[in-house]
Amino acid sequence: DDAAVAQILTYPNAVIGLSDGGAHVQFQSGYGFSTRLLSEWVREKGILTLEQAVRRLTFESASIFGLHDRGLLRPGMVADIVIFDPDTVKPLPLEVLHDFPTGAKRIKEPAQGIHMTIVNGQILLEDGKHSGALPGRVLRNTYYRAQHA
Repeated sequence: DDAAVAQILTYPNAVIGLSDGGAHVQFQSGYGFSTRLLSEWVREKGILTLEQAVRRLTFESASIFGLHDRGLLRPGMVADIVIFDPDTVKPLPLEVLHDFPTGAKRIKEPAQGIHMTIVNGQILLEDGKHSGALPGRVLRNTYYRAQHA
């Protein structure tokens, strides 16, 4: 129901995002939610502006989870950056891979129009190819950090 989804996407108290932390990679991935948001709900249907969608995916999500030093490109803030083409970004068909230990399967949801992902100042992905760098780390919200200081 597109009308219901549009209402949820534009509701200011709804958190836009999807993650199951890899728990169900054999059955679903959900990796394409952000590219689907940008292609279908921004570019094709005009439910959100590009700026609104990017803010919902970045700053608002980071703020809700207590990651107050992230989500904006601003001096002093930590920035992971995805460089994409708003005219071509979209999820591509799912692929089933058998690349886990013992040949276990997982679902991959590739994207079109994503040119580069930069994490902690290092290029992680460029035109779909992993650089070999592993600059990411587990993030803890401000409440957790205060309790474990």
